[in-house]
Amino acid sequence: MFVVSLCHRKCRVLPEAAGAAAMSARLVALQPDDARVQQTVWAALAVERRWAELADLLGPMAPDPLPEAIRKHRHHLLVAAHIALGDVAEAARHLEEGRPLTGSCNFDHLGNLLAALATASVARGGPRRPGAAGAPRARPGRGRA
Repeated sequence: MFVVSLCHRKCRVLPEAAGAAAMSARLVALQPDDARVQQTVWAALAVERRWAELADLLGPMAPDPLPEAIRKHRHHLLVAAHIALGDVAEAARHLEEGRPLTGSCNFDHLGNLLAALATASVARGGPRRPGAAGAPRARPGRGRA
């Protein structure tokens, strides 16, 4: 079985989700200091839907030393992770920080999703924080964006 990634308007065929981390580990072992290779770790977490781990890895990372396109990709993944985890405010923050950066990530679909979530939230009577009574709770590795 294969997983197809359509991120950045390019079609990439990746091994099934279970093999993504192993493939990433091999690449990182070969070129540990290459920022592009480090992104394979991020991609493996996303393919495996390990949203909490992805947010924990990328959230505290200092973005300044990264090339601008990779900073944009970091924000793109953080938007998706925080949506899956139910933290719409944090997702919106990363959307606003990442959208103006130069790079191939397209934020339109995530922006549309956030707008729809905001509309649904207003219809329910206001925004809900993750973990608040009645708020959806995403289980690590099970959320979808």
